[in-house]
Amino acid sequence: MAPGSPATEAVYGTVAGGLGEVPGVTWITAPEESDVDGHCTVLALDLDGELDLYRGAGRG
Repeated sequence: MAPGSPATEAVYGTVAGGLGEVPGVTWITAPEESDVDGHCTVLALDLDGELDLYRGAGRG
């Protein structure tokens, strides 16, 4: 894929941490170096549903 062209492939990641009500951190797998621009690359995420933000204080 050439830099500057829109991606149509799925982006995957992993979730690390989390316990009970406290969610983990989702790490998004970065595109290959050949698929990004040397100055700026924007990742647009198309979510399956509404975003649910955790606003708690953590586990402590």
